[in-house]
Amino acid sequence: MNPQQFHILVVDDEGDITDLLQDILEDEGYQVSVAANAEQAHKIYLNQPIDLVLLDIWMPEEDGLSLLKRWCEDGLKSQVVMMSGHGTIETAVQATKLGAYDFIEKPISMAKLMISVENVFHKIKLEKRHKELIKQMNPEIQIIGKSAAISQLKLQLAQIADKSLPVCFLGRPGVGKTYYARYLHQISGRAHEPFIVVNASALAHEQQIEAIFGNTKQDGLMQTAENGTLFIDEIADLNKETQAMFSQLIEQGHHRQNNQSNLINPNVRLCFASQYHLNELLDNEELLADLYYCIQTLMIQIPELKEYQDDIPEIISHYVFHFVDYDNLPYRHFSMQALNFLRQYRWPGNVRELRNFIQRALVMAKDNEISLQETEELLAMSNTQPADEALVSIDLPIREARERFEKAYFVKQLAYCDGNIAKLAERAGLERTNLYRKLKSLGIQYK
Repeated sequence: MNPQQFHILVVDDEGDITDLLQDILEDEGYQVSVAANAEQAHKIYLNQPIDLVLLDIWMPEEDGLSLLKRWCEDGLKSQVVMMSGHGTIETAVQATKLGAYDFIEKPISMAKLMISVENVFHKIKLEKRHKELIKQMNPEIQIIGKSAAISQLKLQLAQIADKSLPVCFLGRPGVGKTYYARYLHQISGRAHEPFIVVNASALAHEQQIEAIFGNTKQDGLMQTAENGTLFIDEIADLNKETQAMFSQLIEQGHHRQNNQSNLINPNVRLCFASQYHLNELLDNEELLADLYYCIQTLMIQIPELKEYQDDIPEIISHYVFHFVDYDNLPYRHFSMQALNFLRQYRWPGNVRELRNFIQRALVMAKDNEISLQETEELLAMSNTQPADEALVSIDLPIREARERFEKAYFVKQLAYCDGNIAKLAERAGLERTNLYRKLKSLGIQYK
């Protein structure tokens, strides 16, 4: 934010003063509007974005204090510095209570006025920067995509948003379990309260109970999440004692700290996550039966990226703009051939892999348009093997190996042909009818 973006409204019934202040402030680089009375000032205030109002107190018809009071009733949207040639301490106090930033006596000391203007300017810059940082730390969560899998997921989350029951998110690594838990928190009545993540694998087993539930001397993460959401990532990494504590909390609504007699009754929405199905954890004795039955009521299965491949172009666009806005990365876009290739790529690391790839592409690509060749090169950077070779293992049965090879072959050829089936049929040496049948059998989507 520079002075040219800073708009000042000067309100005074003395034309000499408004002319003088306008000349001086414009010389300093500020945008300046002037008004000779309260009515003119009110119209400008309502219709233009004003950062600072230099407002005279004593004016005919409606004085400055009355105008300030009127603005405050609707929520003051600008900083206000009052000016008066007949000011008293009582008047200054009244103006400050109404919300004025400063009070300057006439005849006006230009040095004092400029100090006050610069202070307001820096205050607004800091507030704007603070809002930007808060936005970066807590960006709005969006679910991108219109496929059946994503639409069903959004519907499920909307149905349980304001329920108090614990939720368990299931899905392979990288599908976005934490992301969707944040989304659930955001659309719930707890949206403005804390969302606290417990990375269970990062906590030593003997420290888990105190770290999460606290003790008589120190609050735990449960207390930090009060009125909000506590998200426990990888429930199987909790030791049995901690699992028992959660089971007690869910069943009885309270827990004890360090075996003390007093009961703690937290107001917290509990969300758990697991990359394994709960039945599997139960069978392997990694999950207590009591906790299993407490949390199995609401289980949300997060689909893998391959289940909503048609949404990939939209997801890519979302993350490109996200990294441009929040990480200040250069804007780039993928060619149509590259997008077709990315839509058919297998993404074993799911959305996390796609997100990291987009970030890498924006940083390392050579041109504004990222070609198919460059896309393949950038993808290969994250693989120990070239992208095509990584698709097929010689340890597979011949039928499965052939199927994987054919899928990789047709995905790449389809990208080279820019999705044109006629060109692909000619390139592959197949009749178009046979090609359609082959693509369908391999689960390859085309436009």
